[in-house]
Amino acid sequence: MTDKIEEVSASKAKKTGTSRATGSMGTQTIHPTSFAEVSRIHRGALSTLKGSMVVTSAQEGEGVTLLAHLMAQRSAESGKRTLLIDLNMRNTKLSHDLSPEHMAWNLPGRDFSKGFGDLIHTVKNVEGLFFLPAPLDSMSIQYLKDIQHASAFFDALEKKFDHIIVDTTPVSALNRYNIDPVILSAAARRSLLVMMAKRTSRIKIMQAIKQLREAGANIEGIVVNDKENPSLKTQLFKMADFFKSVAPGFTAWMRQNIIKAGGLD
Repeated sequence: MTDKIEEVSASKAKKTGTSRATGSMGTQTIHPTSFAEVSRIHRGALSTLKGSMVVTSAQEGEGVTLLAHLMAQRSAESGKRTLLIDLNMRNTKLSHDLSPEHMAWNLPGRDFSKGFGDLIHTVKNVEGLFFLPAPLDSMSIQYLKDIQHASAFFDALEKKFDHIIVDTTPVSALNRYNIDPVILSAAARRSLLVMMAKRTSRIKIMQAIKQLREAGANIEGIVVNDKENPSLKTQLFKMADFFKSVAPGFTAWMRQNIIKAGGLD
């Protein structure tokens, strides 16, 4: 798509750029092993690196929250001490699903050297995965709108965690209660941009990349979400099922041959 950023499918995330120079809860558990491409994305964007990574998109509905959750769980499963943070102030789904309680972070008056143990929870059934639910206080939201404050926040967390995955709002989502994902991306060591295949326009993607780069964000890659893009196998199965009521034998034969063909996903 650009001279340094390659548009990639959900099967991989191309690493670009370099790292920034500076240094029991809910019962919902998802399994990255059931998502065939997650390990490849994780390996390409994060596995051999350390520090914070912000996941964002050009517009809403791209799958950012799910990918952030999957990436964090994959990191924990690979033996990394991992923190998943909900800073998606427009849709705090992670906090609703994973956290028993929300609290005020009180960042302006907090001594970062003492850590954030009072705010962070362990994730049930996933060893090594921790979660920081979205802040309730507007002071902390305002505090993180400053890139130097956000950088100090990430730096403090990086002393305790190998990987920090941050769920955020889309680059285009701006309102007074939102923390600009562009600022968060610039403050973190790296960022990952998610787009929905055949929905997100090239112009919006390029605008998002431009904003992130101008702010100094290190874009590790772009993940293309193919959720709304059915595979050839799925389309052939639908075609076969169309004849089921009048020719069930033909449908069964066609399905068997589709399966035997392979390579249609």
